[in-house]
Amino acid sequence: MIRSTRMRCAAAGLGVVAAGLLAACDGGGSGDADTDADTDLDLDLDTDVDTDADTDTAAQVRLTAHGGGYRYAIDGRSADKDKWFAVLDLELENLDAPVPISAGYQQYMVCNQASVCTVAASNSSDLDTPCDLDVFLSRGGVSRCEAAFEIPYDDVPDHLLYLGFTGHEVRASIYPSKLEQPEGCDVVQAWQPQDAMECMMCQLDNCSDEEEAMPQDCPRCGCNPTDITDCDCHLQCFEDEGRSDCRAALEIMIECVIESCEASCN
Repeated sequence: MIRSTRMRCAAAGLGVVAAGLLAACDGGGSGDADTDADTDLDLDLDTDVDTDADTDTAAQVRLTAHGGGYRYAIDGRSADKDKWFAVLDLELENLDAPVPISAGYQQYMVCNQASVCTVAASNSSDLDTPCDLDVFLSRGGVSRCEAAFEIPYDDVPDHLLYLGFTGHEVRASIYPSKLEQPEGCDVVQAWQPQDAMECMMCQLDNCSDEEEAMPQDCPRCGCNPTDITDCDCHLQCFEDEGRSDCRAALEIMIECVIESCEASCN
């Protein structure tokens, strides 16, 4: 399971030292990605903040959180129990930094109102438009991408932090109303059926009308026709083949399964 590292940021500014700590917390790369350990850190960084610095690094970099949404799983990897992924659509711009700044997902943290912060999960690289670790922005450069943060269900994101390895620090407000709830396919993908037969029988008993409404000539594209949790494969297939009728019918069926069969399928 992907490690989620959470930090309590006691200082208003997090100093250059925080950038090094951030790299250490994320394991310095992808080598520690497959660990079950969650690390909670209370960091008092007040003594490390240089309040008399001549250069305002925040004025050199601009960060914007455009919105996003919640997901129970990313590319088949489910979040830990009682958690989900907050996937943020963000934009980073190098306004006037004299050196290239990293736009990789490791530079970002999402924080709640209590300033408890979570480092971006390493499976951010599996998103459709990931914040690539190889992207560096020279002066005037802009990057718009996505990063995922594994947080508890009841944790409400308040702001996004960028802590660059170059010492640049900037934050952006997050508006919870702009974060979309998981769609039907995201919900069933996170299910872990204990009895596949019981789940299938529930679907036949309760959602047979919706299944019969599926056009008979919908393409399969190698997807599992009997596994509702393989819905992302089907939906992508229908989109690629230009079959909006198949996609709409499957989404209706998924809604039925969620309403009628969660107890049997999860």
